[in-house]
Amino acid sequence: MEVIDENPLKFPALLSLLTGILLSLWTQWGLVKHYWVLIKLVLTIMTIMMGIVPLDSIIWGYDP
Repeated sequence: MEVIDENPLKFPALLSLLTGILLSLWTQWGLVKHYWVLIKLVLTIMTIMMGIVPLDSIIWGYDP
């Protein structure tokens, strides 16, 4: 399970977040020009963190 947690889940999620931010900066929608783009960004960050942090704690045995 740790092999799945370390590579196939974390890095593509973070890379898609990074490319989304970069693309939003170069398009007409902008990153903060429209409130819904900013809301989507916050929701995406929260979703990624809620997926990465609990998996780390379960696999590595961290106590929250």
